[in-house]
Amino acid sequence: MGFIHIKTLLITILAVLAISSHVFSLAKLDSLFNELSTSNASGRAAILAEIANAYYYSDIEKVKIYLDSAIVEVDTENDKIVLAKIYHYYGDYYDRIANQDSAIFFYNKSVNLNRLIGEQVGIAKGVSRIGLMYYKSGNYDLASKHFFDAVQIAEKTDDSRTIAVCYGYLGHLFYSQKNFEDALRYQKLTRKLHIEDNDMRDAATASVNIGNAFHQLKQYDSALYYLNSALDQFILEKDTLAQSYPYNNMALVYNDRKQHHKSIEYLQKGLDIRIKYKEPRGVCFGYNFIGLNYQELGDYKKAIENYKKSVENAIPINYVLLLKSSYEGLSACYDSLKQFKEAYEYQKLTTVLADTLFTREKTQELAEAQTKFETEKKEQQIIAQDLIIAEEKAVNQRNLAIIFGLILCLVLIVVLVLFQRNRMRKKQQLALQQKDLEYQEQQLNAIIDSQEKERSRFASDLHDGFGQLISILKLNVESIASQKDMEKRSSIYDKSISILNEMYGELKNICFNLMPQSLLKLGLEASLKEFADKINASEKLMVDVMVFDLNERLTGLQEISIYRIVQEWVNNIIKYSDAQKVTIQLTKDEGEITLTIEDDGMGFEISKLTESKGNGWKNIRSRTNLIHGDLEVDTTVNQRGTLFSINIPVVIETESVPSPA
Repeated sequence: MGFIHIKTLLITILAVLAISSHVFSLAKLDSLFNELSTSNASGRAAILAEIANAYYYSDIEKVKIYLDSAIVEVDTENDKIVLAKIYHYYGDYYDRIANQDSAIFFYNKSVNLNRLIGEQVGIAKGVSRIGLMYYKSGNYDLASKHFFDAVQIAEKTDDSRTIAVCYGYLGHLFYSQKNFEDALRYQKLTRKLHIEDNDMRDAATASVNIGNAFHQLKQYDSALYYLNSALDQFILEKDTLAQSYPYNNMALVYNDRKQHHKSIEYLQKGLDIRIKYKEPRGVCFGYNFIGLNYQELGDYKKAIENYKKSVENAIPINYVLLLKSSYEGLSACYDSLKQFKEAYEYQKLTTVLADTLFTREKTQELAEAQTKFETEKKEQQIIAQDLIIAEEKAVNQRNLAIIFGLILCLVLIVVLVLFQRNRMRKKQQLALQQKDLEYQEQQLNAIIDSQEKERSRFASDLHDGFGQLISILKLNVESIASQKDMEKRSSIYDKSISILNEMYGELKNICFNLMPQSLLKLGLEASLKEFADKINASEKLMVDVMVFDLNERLTGLQEISIYRIVQEWVNNIIKYSDAQKVTIQLTKDEGEITLTIEDDGMGFEISKLTESKGNGWKNIRSRTNLIHGDLEVDTTVNQRGTLFSINIPVVIETESVPSPA
C-alpha cells in the first residue's frame, strides 16, 4: 500500500470537511438577547432560533437547547416560515454532530413546509443541504441529483447568496469526480458572487475550495495564495473554527512539497481548533494526516501513535473512510518495523472496511456487466431474427406486424399502470406529510391555547382581586391624611396593613400559578411538593409526592413539561374524579425517568379523554412528545382507581431555558 493512495483518500475527506459554510457573527448575540427580553410571544421563536444558530460553532450543546425552546414558542398557524427555518437549523445541528440520517429527516421537513408556503429560497437551501449529507456519506449519485435540483430552483430566485452556495456544492461534486477544472470554475464563480454581496466570510470559504482545486492541479503557489487569503479573512472575522480549513489544506500542499515538519505544524494548529470545538471528523483527519507525515519521515512510532488516536476518534462516529486510511497506515508502519503480526491484523481490518466501502461499487459493476451481457445477447437474437425474416419475409411479415402491435399495446398499458401507481403513491405521501404537519400544529396549538388561558386567568386575578384591594387601600390612605382623630387614624392604618398582607398573599398565589420560583431555584421535586402542599391546605384532597434518585437537575424543558403535566392531570382529578387521595411518584434510573400519578377516584372511558375537544389532553400529549416520553393511562369504567404514567429518556441538564407556560 503506498502513500499516494492514502493521501488521495485524505484529500477527498478534507474536501468533505471544508464543504459547509455556516456563518453567524457571535457579536450579534447581545443584541439578540436584548430583543428576546423585549419581544412579544410571536417574535420569541424567531429570535430563539437565531440564537441557536449563533452558537453553531462555539457551543453545539446550546444549539439544541435553544431550538427546543424555539419549537415550543413558535406559532404554527401564522409562522410557518419560522417553523421551516427551525427545522432547517435542526438539520444543521444533527449534521454538526455527525448524525446524517437525522439531519436528512429535518431538512426534508423544512423543504416540505417551504413547498407548502411557496418559499423557493428555503426549498433550494434545504435540497442543497440534503445533497450535502449524501455527499458526505459518499452517495454521489443522490448528491448530484439534489445539487443540480437546488441550482435550478435557486437560479429562479433573486437570492445571490443561495445561488452562490449551490454553485459551491456543484464545485465540490466536480472535485469528487476529479474534474478539477470545472471544480475551479464553479468555486471562482461562487467567490465572485459572495464578493459582489460583500460577504467576505463566505468568499473566504470559496477561496479555500479554490486552493484545493489548484493543489490538485499541482499549481502549489496559486493554492497557497488562495489558502493564505482565506486564513487572513477568517482571522479578521475572528472565526476560529474556520481557520482550521486553510491550515489543513496548506498542510496538504507542504506535504506534497516534502516539507513534512511544516505540514505537521499546520496540521497541529488545525487539530487544536477541532478539539476545542468538538468537531469529530476534523479531529480524526488531523491525527491521521499527522501520522502520515511521520510515516513519510520514517518516524514510525510517532506515526503509529497518531494513527491510533485517529482510530479512537473515528470508531464512535463510524467514520469508515478515516478508519480505513488509519488501518492502512498502521499496517504499513508495523510492517516497516518488522512487527508482522500487528501489520497483518491491521491489514485484515483494512480489507473488511474496503469491502464495506466498495460494496456499492462492486454491485454497480455487476449490474453494468449484466446489462452488457444482456445487450449482447439481445443483439445476437436480433441478428438471428434478421436472418429468419430475410428467409421467410413473405410468410411472417403479417405475423410480425401483429406481434409488434401487441407488444406496443402491452408497453403502453404497463406505462399507464406505472404512471397511475406513481401518481397515487405521490398523493398518499403528500397526504401523510399533510397529516403529520396538521398533527404537529394541533399539538403546538394546544400549548399556545394553554398559555393564552393562563394569561387570561392571570389578568382576571389581577383585576378582580388585586384591583379591588388597591382601590380600598387608596381610599384608606386618603382618609388617613384627612382624619384628625388619632385613634381612628390608627384603626385605618391597621386596616391598611391587613390589606397589604392580603395583597402580598394574592401576589404569591398568582406568581406560583404563573411560574413557581421553587421550580426555577430548587428544581422539580421542591416545586411538586409545594404544589401538593397548596392542594392539601384545602383539606378536600390529599396529595402525596414521592421522589426517588433524582439527585441532578433535569433540563429546563423537561422540568417545566413534567410540572405542567402533573398540574394539568391533578386539576382534572379535582374536577371530575371525586378522588380523596392522589399519589405522585417520580423515579429516575440509568435509562429513564418514570412519572406516575395514582388516584382513588372513579374510573372513566379512555375514549372520552382522547376524543375530547378540550385542549387539556392535547396539552399533556404535546408536552409529553416534546420530551420524547411514552404515555399510558390505566382506568376502568365504574371502578375506583386510575393510574397515569409517563416514561421519559434521561437527559442531565447543561443549560436550560424555561418557558413561562
